[in-house]
Amino acid sequence: IVSLNNLTLGNDTIIYSVTVTNGNSCIDSSNVIVVVNFVPESDAGNDTSFCSADSATIGSASTPGYDYSWNTADGLSDSTLANPTVSWINNDTITDTLIYIVTTTVDSCSTSDSVTVIVFPLPIVDAGEDTSICSGLPLGIGTSAIPNHVYNWSPGVGLNDSTVSNPLATLYNTGSLPDTISYFLHETDTITSCSFSDTIQLIIWPNPDTTEIFGSVSICPGADSISYWLTENNGSAYSW
Repeated sequence: IVSLNNLTLGNDTIIYSVTVTNGNSCIDSSNVIVVVNFVPESDAGNDTSFCSADSATIGSASTPGYDYSWNTADGLSDSTLANPTVSWINNDTITDTLIYIVTTTVDSCSTSDSVTVIVFPLPIVDAGEDTSICSGLPLGIGTSAIPNHVYNWSPGVGLNDSTVSNPLATLYNTGSLPDTISYFLHETDTITSCSFSDTIQLIIWPNPDTTEIFGSVSICPGADSISYWLTENNGSAYSW
């Protein structure tokens, strides 16, 4: 039984010779050549993490003459590369944990190594439903805050605070036609550094014009009635 180790970067060759002498002092010999193949070192790379829909490179630099095979092709750019790219979408609310194992082979000798890839979900961002408001009336947009999340609204015009999850929007329309504004909410999870965005569109209706009321400013004693009127605004309702 021969047990050999090859710690070099190439194949080792060892020649064993055997000599046989019989009882008549006759001698014969024979040789055997043993080639000890080099065992490659597998390197799946360091454990890593990234946000959903992002990517990362695993493995290590390729060595000429080596064959590489990963245990699964799921999420990999090429399961036969030494250093493929991992791309993954996590639509859940918890992290996905992926384990990749690479087997490196040269001259029928092989070794394996593994790497763990964690994919964080993106924050669920809700800027609120598109809606309409009257000029000058405040409206709350967004939703309740989530711990360890930071918020940034843009533009900040009309908002009481552009860094909270649910600011008050107070907008004015001095024209005769409705105005429209879109707010963009960018939300970041400070633990994972993952971020996502959402938008909300607001229609600002102008207030009806009731600045001029027509009619007498005085009434005579004994008069039964007095009339007042104003210019009609189409689509408006009136209450005196």
